Parts: sequence; structure tokens; C-alpha cells
Amino acid sequence: MEEIHNILKKNPNNNKACVELLQYIRSKNLRESDLVIKYGQILFNNGYSLGSEEWVIREQIFIAALDRGEHKIATVHFKCLQLKFGPNHTKKKAMFDEEEIEFNCFNSARITLLYGMLKEAAGKYKVASCIMDHLLKENPSNPAYLRRKIAIYKALDAPDKVIKALKKYLNVFQVDHVGWLELADVYIAQCKYEEAAFCFEEIILLNPNNPHIYTKYAEVLYTIGGEENYITARKYFSHALNLSINISRAKFGLLTTCLAISNLNSKTIDQDLNNQLLSYSKKLISDIYSQTNQKQFIDYISEITLS
Repeated sequence: MEEIHNILKKNPNNNKACVELLQYIRSKNLRESDLVIKYGQILFNNGYSLGSEEWVIREQIFIAALDRGEHKIATVHFKCLQLKFGPNHTKKKAMFDEEEIEFNCFNSARITLLYGMLKEAAGKYKVASCIMDHLLKENPSNPAYLRRKIAIYKALDAPDKVIKALKKYLNVFQVDHVGWLELADVYIAQCKYEEAAFCFEEIILLNPNNPHIYTKYAEVLYTIGGEENYITARKYFSHALNLSINISRAKFGLLTTCLAISNLNSKTIDQDLNNQLLSYSKKLISDIYSQTNQKQFIDYISEITLS
């Protein structure tokens, strides 16, 4: 991609290079909206013959324009796509929270989806939601429709509906670890930590080598509290550091968890092991601050671990 981009920097009107760049961005599923808009528009301004690929590129520019808030550009390309693939439409009505909503439905499901995205980007969430519901009646397992419903409910600040929509999505696409992470974040925002812990357990099964997930799971367990959760959190903070020693959150998490365990009056806890891990975490954090000559923080760490 860098090589193609360098060619275009020297000659932005190199149509062949523009096409290759857009193809590369699509193939790698990259979020390079500015580049897509810039070089896609150059292609159409130059009148370059794209053949059947014209419509793929128009849709690519349409999505990129929505991402960057360029609604005029998005509307232009939507109208071209609509005239080609969905020239006819009918008026539909649906209910949203006891309010009757009217919307257009085109004779192409894909064009109807793009129309819904256009309405969503314009802030007309009720219309967009009704459009997605209409599409889901025809194809209830379509991931694009389900993801748009989730995004709409997020925009409406309706966490209960977001949770319900995510559960519906994950019931079909159970191996989507990004979906589980999104659900976990919503649960955490709602202080539903036990439900969030379940989500992280699913993510760990799907992605067992990601130290950041172990760290987040341990943080949730620490927040729930209790002897058993503290011990488990300590294990997962330690494992995260075993996978990557550079995660500061895991270092601080291990320190605070060890401190919490040391304050428990329980005969079942191995305090010698806990003290070793406490000293280890203290050293890791002290190393962070010693590199920046921030001695006051090192002294503070020493103080709280001795208190």
C-alpha cells in the first residue's frame, strides 16, 4: 500500500494506481476513509472507465463518506447506486416505540440497507431502525443488518436494547470475539460485572493468547470482589504479564489485587506466595517510574505496600 500511495503522491491522477489502492484497502478491510474518498473521487472526476468495478467503488466511497461525515458525497453515490440497482421503491410503515414511522423500501435489499445507513448517518435513527427491522424479517441472520441495529440502539443511548440486540447477534455468530467484547463493555457501563465476566470467559476461549483480554477479565473479577475472585484475578493478571511484560494495567492490577488479598483474614490463603507476587508487582511498577526519574511515585508505591 505504501508503494502505491507514494506513486499517487507524485501523480494523484494515476488512474490505475487509484484503482489498485482502493482494491488493496477493500481486500485488507482497512479503515482508510480519507484515502478512499480522495482517490475514488479523482477516478470519477477524471471520467476513468471502471467497467463493472464502478459500482463496487461507488459503494466503497459511500461508506467512507458516511464514516467521515461527508453526507453530500455519500448521497451522490447512493443515488447512482439506487438508479442502477434499485430504481423502484415503495412506501412502508412500521411502529417504533408506539410511533408510526414511514420509510422507503427499494426493490434491492442491498440498496435498502445503504438507504438505512444514510438515514442513520443523518441522525434519523427511528427510520433507520424500522428499515433494518424490515430487512431482518426477510433475512433474520444477516450480520450487516444485526450490526446496524446494534449501532442504532447505541446512538439512541438505549443500553437495554443494545444488550438485547447483541445477544441476538451472538446467538447466531458465537465466535465473534469483537461482539463479545462489545457486550462486555456495555455490561461494565451498566455495572453488571458478573455478566461482563461471562463475556470475557467466552472471549478467552476464542482468543487465548491475548494478554489484554486476561487483564480486562481480571479487572472485572477484582471489581466484583471476594476472596475467590481476588485469587482468580491475581492468576489472570499474572498470566497476562507472563504473555506480555509491557502491560502497565496488569502490573497495577496485580499490585492492587495482592494488597486486597493481604488484607483478608483467611487461613486458606498462601500469604507467602501473595507477598512474593506483591514484591514482584512493586518492582515492575518501580521500574516504570525509575525510567522517567519520578522518584516520588516510587516512594508512594513503597508506602502503600508497607501500610
